[in-house]
Amino acid sequence: MTFGSFSFWLFLGVTWILWALSPNLLYRRLVLAGSSLIYYFLVQPATLPLLVTLVVFTYLAGEGIQRASLPRLRQRFLGLGIGMSVSCLVAYKYASSLGRFGARLAELAPGLRDESGRYVLALGISYYTFQAIGYLIDCYRRQSPSDSSLTDYVTYLSFFPHITAGPILRSMDFLPQLRERARMASPVIWTSLVLIIFGLFKKMVIADNLAAVVDQTYSNIAATQPVQLIVASYAYAIQLYCDFSGYTDLAIGTALLFGLSLPENFRWPYLAESIVDFWNRWHISLSHWLRDYVYFSLPGLRSGKLAAHRNLIITMAICGIWHGAGWTFLIWGLYHGVLLVMYRVGQPLWRKLSALPSWLNRLVAIVFVQQLVVMGWVIFRVEKISDLRVFGARLIDFQAYRSAIFTLSPELKGIIYLLAAIWIGQLVHRKVPVTEAMRARHWNPWAMSFLLLIALAIVTFKRSVPVPFIYFKF
Repeated sequence: MTFGSFSFWLFLGVTWILWALSPNLLYRRLVLAGSSLIYYFLVQPATLPLLVTLVVFTYLAGEGIQRASLPRLRQRFLGLGIGMSVSCLVAYKYASSLGRFGARLAELAPGLRDESGRYVLALGISYYTFQAIGYLIDCYRRQSPSDSSLTDYVTYLSFFPHITAGPILRSMDFLPQLRERARMASPVIWTSLVLIIFGLFKKMVIADNLAAVVDQTYSNIAATQPVQLIVASYAYAIQLYCDFSGYTDLAIGTALLFGLSLPENFRWPYLAESIVDFWNRWHISLSHWLRDYVYFSLPGLRSGKLAAHRNLIITMAICGIWHGAGWTFLIWGLYHGVLLVMYRVGQPLWRKLSALPSWLNRLVAIVFVQQLVVMGWVIFRVEKISDLRVFGARLIDFQAYRSAIFTLSPELKGIIYLLAAIWIGQLVHRKVPVTEAMRARHWNPWAMSFLLLIALAIVTFKRSVPVPFIYFKF
């Protein structure tokens, strides 16, 4: 029941009808909470007890934080709630890497293993545990709504359009919306339709078709020509962006049908002019969550630049581990942490030494940052550290370049043309933002015709075998 399946849209349609026909706001909130739990049960019934347990435990912990008057008691409730959330995240996400301890956990934790004995990643656990932690910290900082019910909290943690891959919600932004009476106006429906169509286009036309080349290349790095490795690495950068931002567009567009606004998660990240700018554009809900709840919470932030740099690297290491238990994820997080520190240290010097015109300086910065990001995605994509060594060895095999350049397959040439078109499209989008322009033309004949062409492209170019969203496994 993902966005690409008929069953999801059928479930969405039934839920929306029940929500729209609800006589009052209370019933609407009950429909959203109940449908989210039903959705979770239909997709992964074995781990529903985990979700329900975490919902109840962290909600009660939040109530304890808000009602307790003694600072020490508030801290204990906060520690219990965060400890429970982190324990669930570690048990259900990293058990397969914990050896005998993980096997012991599998005997106690419901749904941690399937019938064949394989470890199962609990649906959305990376997202709803972070949301639970954020809620508890907001309660402790007295920033979360104090009158939210358990029903609303269920929707906050498990809202079905976003639970699988975000974006990560903030309690102070999302919970108040559940108490507002939403009215379905034509501009809202049109905006929702545009986001859904563009999200499906990104996923089914671009990301899924690039996946075939990327998966084939990275499955056998040692036997792949270096030119194909380079093309596949850039293709993966586009695949990952279109796959993940496509999901986000679908989640935001679907939520709008219920009068709910989800946070922006991507802002054309490959047009970033610095690595800091990249993280302000990529997976925004996660990077801002890590900034507000991890980086600013680490000790020593005011004691000097060295402590700030250390905390930045720790934060990015946590970002890497959040994606997975493999060493490559940790290295990827540390890689970006080092890049962020280097940017902070070197930025003043670059401003003094750079004599380029402003427009050329920006273009050089964009191209340079893109190369750094793509190098990081190589670390992110490979499955083992040994694959990185093989990848590097293939890149410096200069003899292989001579024959490969003149024997590119038609498929690989097509990928190169597509990547070039997307690159040009990004630059054009700086001046003519297509999605925003479409959303501004409510039911305009030109806009409707363009949207129809996009829908036709989805039907024509979608792959016969559905490709799972990449971030489902994180």
